[in-house]
Amino acid sequence: MTTYRLDPRLQPPSTIPLKQWHYDLFWSLLCLLLVAVVAIDLATASTTGGKVVGGLIFGLLLAGCLAIWVNQRRHPSELRVSYDEIVRSDRGRAARTVLLREDGPDLTFILIRMQRGALWGLAQPGGDTRLDVQNFSMPDLRRALDAHDWRVLDGKHPRGWA
Repeated sequence: MTTYRLDPRLQPPSTIPLKQWHYDLFWSLLCLLLVAVVAIDLATASTTGGKVVGGLIFGLLLAGCLAIWVNQRRHPSELRVSYDEIVRSDRGRAARTVLLREDGPDLTFILIRMQRGALWGLAQPGGDTRLDVQNFSMPDLRRALDAHDWRVLDGKHPRGWA
């Protein structure tokens, strides 16, 4: 038996990457659309100038989309769960949202209302800090919280939690 199971403070932090399939789907469809537009422009433009300008403009748009997509794949958002804190970092930048154990080990799921719809978040009872956990794997999040001795109170849970 390892010491980690006896004392969760000694366990290394758990990292949960953002599920990126929806971003990949969007960027791949956009890139395919731009490739098709470039091909159609090169095939149907009546003048050489039209082919050059159309190919250049849509080719630059394609290159820009590919650069953004590669950047998102290299620096995905992630949750880091440790005994002392839960941190969400976005695209390789420093932590923006942090839940600290010193405010209490109890957590609750809340629905964060947006202009069009809502998304799931984690919060500490009585605290103002809300941590967006939408599009993270709920089974992985549950295992990480259990391993580091965080308690999720009863109430509403996102799909896949139970």
